[in-house]
Amino acid sequence: MLFEIDDNKTVGDLQERFRECFPGLSLAFYTHAHSWNHPSSPETEVSPQTNIGEISRKHLPGILEIHSSDKAGDVEVKLKKRFGLFAQVLYQKSGQWIQTGNEDDKTLAELSSIK
Repeated sequence: MLFEIDDNKTVGDLQERFRECFPGLSLAFYTHAHSWNHPSSPETEVSPQTNIGEISRKHLPGILEIHSSDKAGDVEVKLKKRFGLFAQVLYQKSGQWIQTGNEDDKTLAELSSIK
């Protein structure tokens, strides 16, 4: 998947594109960073209507290539380093969206197969 990011896109735009390419997974964006294998605080989650320019620390447009073989934590680190975005990969389990947290070492393919 090629993930195009710029300041004019919204969080919702990025979430929709990610879900199209990785069914059963989503991204959430936050105002603060989190550590590897730790969840983000729900109070810092950013609304889907928020423009990326409002939360990006770098304001650099670009394209990020993401593969199903990428680890969830690596995707989060790439978004942080390249675009200054604090993100969490989410997977669906029993109809609930769950932050990867302890599953940062799992690939997107592995996470999408969790039921």
